[in-house]
Amino acid sequence: MKKFLISMIIGLTALLGAPVFATQLPPEVKNYVMLHSPDATIRFDGLITLPDGTFYLPLLPAYTAKDVDFGVKFTYPQNKAFEKKPEIVVFTNNFCLLKLIKTKDKTLTVTSLKDLPIEVRTGILPQDLLVPKGLVLPDSLVGILGDLNIPLTSNLKITSKQQIPQDFSKKEDLPQAPKKVQVIPELKDKQFFITNFNSNLIYILPSEFQDVQYTLKLDSIPRVIKEVYGNYLLVATNGKTYIDVVDIKNEEIAKQIDIGAVIDEMIITQNEKTAYLISHSNSYIYVIDLPTMNFTKQIQIKGLPEKLNISADETKLIYQDSANGDIYSVELKNNYVNIYQCTVPNISKLAILGDKVYVLSRTRNALRIFPYQEFVVEKTAQDKSVMGSRKSFYMKSAFIAKGSAIKNMHKEEKAALEALNYVEEGETVETSVKPVDMLAYKNKLYILSAINNSIDVFNPQTNSVETTIPLRVAGFSSKFNQLKNSNLVIVTNVAEKKYVVFDLEKLSVLQINPIDVQMSTLTVIDKSKIGNTMNKSTQPKQQQNKTENL
Repeated sequence: MKKFLISMIIGLTALLGAPVFATQLPPEVKNYVMLHSPDATIRFDGLITLPDGTFYLPLLPAYTAKDVDFGVKFTYPQNKAFEKKPEIVVFTNNFCLLKLIKTKDKTLTVTSLKDLPIEVRTGILPQDLLVPKGLVLPDSLVGILGDLNIPLTSNLKITSKQQIPQDFSKKEDLPQAPKKVQVIPELKDKQFFITNFNSNLIYILPSEFQDVQYTLKLDSIPRVIKEVYGNYLLVATNGKTYIDVVDIKNEEIAKQIDIGAVIDEMIITQNEKTAYLISHSNSYIYVIDLPTMNFTKQIQIKGLPEKLNISADETKLIYQDSANGDIYSVELKNNYVNIYQCTVPNISKLAILGDKVYVLSRTRNALRIFPYQEFVVEKTAQDKSVMGSRKSFYMKSAFIAKGSAIKNMHKEEKAALEALNYVEEGETVETSVKPVDMLAYKNKLYILSAINNSIDVFNPQTNSVETTIPLRVAGFSSKFNQLKNSNLVIVTNVAEKKYVVFDLEKLSVLQINPIDVQMSTLTVIDKSKIGNTMNKSTQPKQQQNKTENL
């Protein structure tokens, strides 16, 4: 008994003193929940939501029983199957689940059972838990709180001050007679999440409607918004140095990821495991591990980055230094080496496809094409400081040569001249007027023209624009919005309240639909998949934040 108490105290101390990461349910607990409720949602902080809206709080055990066959040790009411939603579930590894119960005064509580199992009384709530609104715990469960501020039945007059501000609220905005539109089959059962640059609202409407059905309020105007897993939105807002993780199903901010900088752009990998972010005001790329929603590292780069993009094979990032127009790549599988590629002013989009760098020039109405420059291994320790920059390497060798190196000046000047000439190299292909966006799809590039309201189809094999398809709209076309795992894109327009559905395979306009709100960003989510988040069997590693200086 004494050993049991010592183990329990040590385990509890370790839980309270450990750094806070996203809570991961034990695989056997997660598998049990998904087996008995396949459509359940397991949030980053461990909160479990069943399809009918039932919530379960996870209780981390004071000590984990080892070498036991996993199963259910106890339920209340006794012997009640999980499908019947018991108030308490205690597993043989001492992990517990507590069901949230609605009271008559519309608050939330948990079981009123007085003789609680020791596994419940000695457990602890995840310390990164976003406390459900209105939760009040019985006095007998004070020991499970840790550092969480949750009111007890004896102090109901105390307002629970939560770590995450609850400005994110639902605002009903239903008109008297919703305007419906006929959509193609591929757009049915989709939900549109729309933002613009003059409001702190996310406008939400089903794809079958023309007008906004309701809005969700953020604490500032959104700068960038990305969907993850079909159930979460990552939102960066003006003046805020954190990323809001919006839980779409429960309509709340599930977590805030503190980056330490105001984020302007974000790229999500196809496998949805990693997000890369940049701020236009500093020289870093920030990395978020998406399965845990943790900020894991920042990578130092050259210049002030903008126009961030990722190569088609997702091994390289590319961006432009806003200070001088220099374009750099970052090799993700080569120690994040930073390589100078070329210099092009006034660009609208970058892409790496195969062994070429494609630069969309909005002022010259052209696509500039450059061979991808591999990392240059410098010859001396002094040269290594240029971090693989071909341009800087040649320039430094030519103009900082001293001593015995003077005799090689003519040779170095020639090399420097070649480097300068390289900046002006590259093939130029004419595009439609005012190209604003570019999308790589199946080894071709699709270029959106804002003035002509058309799409150029560029073939890298022939280095030519094969065809140009008019979109049959007026206004100012602004952006491609590709439907996930689809050959369809939605083209938004900043002047016309219309959007175009375009088929990349058939090279044709499938539909033009009206919409009652201006669109700066558009996120399209499959309604049938909302709630299936985190059902994948991922076991992410917990990593500490670190800076990598190249």
